[in-house]
Amino acid sequence: MKYKAVFIDVDGTLLTDDLKISEGTKDIIKRLHAENILIVIVTGRSPSSSLYYYKELGLINNPIVCLNGALVIKNDTILHEKVIQKEDCLIILNEAWNFKINISLYHHYDRFTEQMDDWIKQEIAITNTTVKQRSFAELLESNFNPNKILCMGDPEEISQFEDH
Repeated sequence: MKYKAVFIDVDGTLLTDDLKISEGTKDIIKRLHAENILIVIVTGRSPSSSLYYYKELGLINNPIVCLNGALVIKNDTILHEKVIQKEDCLIILNEAWNFKINISLYHHYDRFTEQMDDWIKQEIAITNTTVKQRSFAELLESNFNPNKILCMGDPEEISQFEDH
């Protein structure tokens, strides 16, 4: 059976523990690509933290599925986009204030937070991207609709938030 496409997650699949692509993985992906098999990265990451790997693998003309499926792009063209409506975003943000968690809002290539803490610093180190510190209220007043909301914190605090 000949495959037509291969979909690969980034963290824990494509990347090693030291956030690199192994030479063996590169060789397999290049061989599949040479056989005209579509290689697509599917990730929770933003495009800005995923496109580096596309370039490294020579897949820049392939689509990439980012932000847990909320954004699909190819050659900087948006093929598919889902956004979180302002009203839903406000509900989540208002509920989150009762917990010790850090929240990030993602829109296309950009990531925003209201507070730079150790969780954000850890994510910056892992994804090698920047985070813009902005007021969520101001963003949402300007017709901003995020593609993704990321909540980070101690596992116990996140579990309590999820159960809430």
